[in-house]
Amino acid sequence: GCRPSPELVMLTCGGGGASIKLFSELKNEIIQPSAKLTKWLTPLTPKVEGVISPLGDRDVLPSEDTRIYQLLLTYEFSQEDAGSFTPRAPALQGFIYESAYESQMMLAFDGEKQFLGTADSWPGAIKAKKGDVTIRLQVRHDKPEMLEKLKEMEIFIERKLEKPIDLAAYSTQENRMCGDAMKKRNLRKGTCASVILAEPSRSNLPKECKCGDILEGTVTYEAGSSELSGAGKRPGGYPVRYPVRFVVGPKMDAKATADAKGKEPELPDERSVSEKIEEAVNALKVSELEKLSGGKGSEDEDKFKDLFESLKAEYPDHLPLLIAGLKHYDHKDRRDGIWTKFWRLPMAPFPSSMKRS
Repeated sequence: GCRPSPELVMLTCGGGGASIKLFSELKNEIIQPSAKLTKWLTPLTPKVEGVISPLGDRDVLPSEDTRIYQLLLTYEFSQEDAGSFTPRAPALQGFIYESAYESQMMLAFDGEKQFLGTADSWPGAIKAKKGDVTIRLQVRHDKPEMLEKLKEMEIFIERKLEKPIDLAAYSTQENRMCGDAMKKRNLRKGTCASVILAEPSRSNLPKECKCGDILEGTVTYEAGSSELSGAGKRPGGYPVRYPVRFVVGPKMDAKATADAKGKEPELPDERSVSEKIEEAVNALKVSELEKLSGGKGSEDEDKFKDLFESLKAEYPDHLPLLIAGLKHYDHKDRRDGIWTKFWRLPMAPFPSSMKRS
């Protein structure tokens, strides 16, 4: 049959369709492209950062006395309707002997923590009722640094579309814009032809489909021949992928991550009510002092100087007050002869409140 280039067709939302070149190298071919999207993939980011921990004594290689470590990742999504889904981890699945990791296993649970199914290197469909679904992924290796690379790994949830989405084919970009679909034609041996696959209309996409999701399907190019046994096409067709806008996993839940890591306990406030009131009053005084610092006239300069000297005499070691004075006098017109008054001031290491001398 004819050979397409590229074999994997990628369409992007708003990209104007995808262009494919068809080559006929053996004989004349009757081409009639037909493409459809049949799968819907949703990317998932771990709920929190993965946890790496050593396994028990049963998971020690006796020949090398090497302990095995595990990485646990948790994913959550909502199953809008009862049906089946397939968890996909492209970075790990599809390998056995050439895999860089010892093993991986996915366990799926519903909102009531009832076990739904498992997925390994070649996952199958898992049935689930409507509601929340949790997936726990375990990856094993004898080197923790290898597991560190997967602590934020995204996975995909694959579902079958209720109704396949057909993609129209055109011979040129002009025909695509005018809506003149490509008709069956003869592709002579040694020649090539162009095919433009248009992106699907937004109205045909699943209602729950959002930015970052991927639609996948297949495309065939030959029309087939009644003179030959079989379909006269490549079995299963060629793969087609349609990323809805662009593929970006959702952000990790910052609050859940903080809760998982644990928050540092806040120290109790041991100040009395009078101390809190006094500190609030002093903070207001410093705030009013800072407002006078922005003035350019001699009147504002005198007001700042009088108030600063008054507060400094009352609270000589109050750090916010001294900082306000430094910011004010740190000016080329005010620096001469003024720094000495600050060097002689006793500086508290970290005063929690104003203290009267």
